Amino acid sequence: MVGLNAQTLVQSGPWKFFRQEHPPLSYEEISSPFVVREISGIVSYSAGKPLEGAYFEIGLRDGTTLGTDTSSKGRFALRGFRFFGPFVRSAAISPGTYRFKLTKDGFHSAVGTVVVSPKAPKQSVIAIVLKPGDGYQEEQSKEAPDEQLIPLRDAIPIAAGTRHKKWPQKYSAVYMPVSLAVGRVRTPEFPVGKQWYDIMVQVEKPLPFMQLTCMMGVTAGPLDLKYCSTDDPLLRADWTVWDNGHIIQWGSIPNGCGCKFTDKYIFKSLGSFPAEAGEKYVVQVHFTKDGTPLDVANPHLIIIKHKDMWCKSKPGRALAAL
Repeated sequence: MVGLNAQTLVQSGPWKFFRQEHPPLSYEEISSPFVVREISGIVSYSAGKPLEGAYFEIGLRDGTTLGTDTSSKGRFALRGFRFFGPFVRSAAISPGTYRFKLTKDGFHSAVGTVVVSPKAPKQSVIAIVLKPGDGYQEEQSKEAPDEQLIPLRDAIPIAAGTRHKKWPQKYSAVYMPVSLAVGRVRTPEFPVGKQWYDIMVQVEKPLPFMQLTCMMGVTAGPLDLKYCSTDDPLLRADWTVWDNGHIIQWGSIPNGCGCKFTDKYIFKSLGSFPAEAGEKYVVQVHFTKDGTPLDVANPHLIIIKHKDMWCKSKPGRALAAL
């Protein structure tokens, strides 16, 4: 989840502090409430195409909102977090009735009600089809960026994975210290399986927690902006995946949280990519903003299978993990 400036939020009415689509369009009210055990689901449009980057949010009892973006497959899962002294624990959304808003620029927002209940059917999910606004056009497929792979001598050696006994090092294809200064870093080649892999940045917590969430771009909602400076977030990056000297996947750090909290670390997703079994890939990351104030937090670049990133650690610690 990311901090939003005032121009992107509804300023009055029943949806005050919820995200505002651009251009402003009418809302589509979903009359029947969704009854689920956990807030998760899939968003589509135009005959079932998955819709990436739609923002699903709920209104909380204290007047704030909590939301997350849909993945490239149109899926989302929303969790909250709680403070226990100096520690943060993620937690399922508490049972209750919540109003929700689903927003994507160029689409009519969908609004409605979701009921979280332990008695809901186990397989219940939220499935919504968004209606494009007049004049909406499909984004054209983008060409690969004009990027050069930096020499291997500039890559940071990968510590042998077998030396690590703890998550996430034990399960990572790449686990390497980096500086978040403006510039490029790359990995050596690493073998992959037929899996989705996540590109993550891990930091420790030597600074006040709210300051770190602002700098990393993992704030919980717009009201947390009071803790942030005008220069936050500091972590901004583009990335490319290479196979035999050719770019095969590319992307940029998502605006959504894509984050995970543990007792010791904060993790922020830069993106994810599918891999083919038997190949060897290289990932190059271009940090586009000066993030050196975060170097005190011992940042590491991690390439890890998606399932190992979100399922291998102790349960209940992921926040808006997509």
